[in-house]
Amino acid sequence: VRGGSNTFVYSMSVGYNKQDSQFYKGYSDKFNIRINTEYNLAKWVKLGLNLAPRMNTSEGYSSLFTGAMSMDPTTPIFRPQEEWTDNPYSNYARSHNNQSYNPVGQQDRQDSESRSYGMMVTPSITLTPIKNLTILSQYNVNAGVSRSDSFSPKYDIDSAHEYATYSTASRGYSESFNWSWTNTATYMNTFGKHSVTGMLGFTAERFSSYSNSASQQATPNDSETLREVGAGTTNMQAGGTSSHNSLVSALARLMY
Repeated sequence: VRGGSNTFVYSMSVGYNKQDSQFYKGYSDKFNIRINTEYNLAKWVKLGLNLAPRMNTSEGYSSLFTGAMSMDPTTPIFRPQEEWTDNPYSNYARSHNNQSYNPVGQQDRQDSESRSYGMMVTPSITLTPIKNLTILSQYNVNAGVSRSDSFSPKYDIDSAHEYATYSTASRGYSESFNWSWTNTATYMNTFGKHSVTGMLGFTAERFSSYSNSASQQATPNDSETLREVGAGTTNMQAGGTSSHNSLVSALARLMY
């Protein structure tokens, strides 16, 4: 969508994409919006503001092609029914002739979800105080948060190789905040057959990220309401990281 007048113009676009897993469960989708605006405050002053919110979601989305290709093709999906137990995750067959995990069992045990939200904001001002001189100041902020949850149940397909003694619930959280500030002054002029372009400027940037994660094992059972880190009863683990990076640069260019 585009529109506006001699003093104000705008454009907006909306995007959405969803991709289902090649297997019987799982998907990934992305949603984003872009809004660009420009306002001529005076003949020599122009203001701009760009907004770009975004959202990404995925649930049980992963590739098991390697396991499916390496699985012994003579192995059935399930054990003989007379060998089944009360735990449905333990009723899948063990590969007869190699160490590959049963890919259908892997898919059935997979319970993961992740969501991320973010926003990019870019205000700017452009000045042309005299002919052939353009001064630009632009600030950019890109911030986002994300959360991921996963649960893997207890199972025993092969006590020596393909098993999990405890169920495991985990959660991860991260956020980022990055900004950059760019300032340039550009002069362009032509003298007969000669053309000169000069530019001076500086940039400042900072990148910050934070993350936390936690997991715990042995939930009382596999019900949906108990697939939480706080429901675990043993082997609590937690961790977190922070990182910060800054950069300041001077710019100069002369072209003839």
